[in-house]
Amino acid sequence: MDTLLLRLDSRAHEASSNDAWYAEVETFAVRGGPLDQCTQARSKLLGRVEHVSTVKKFANALVWKYVKEVVAEILTRMERLESLIRTALEMDHL
Repeated sequence: MDTLLLRLDSRAHEASSNDAWYAEVETFAVRGGPLDQCTQARSKLLGRVEHVSTVKKFANALVWKYVKEVVAEILTRMERLESLIRTALEMDHL
């Protein structure tokens, strides 16, 4: 995901602000937009992983089902956002 975001950032800096693609991709950066959602999802995922790693093994076994569902949901959201960013980059080549 990081590489994809770096490509998007690089391409956005190369584009002219008059390009239709640039205007569309610029909307990714609005509050609540795909990039903001990606940042939030990553933070939640890291928080869950860090929390789980600090809890005793017995407690991990008890809460894993809940944590597993939350992590799966976050990863699914990140995959959707990655797909959206890939599509935006591909549209630039057309």
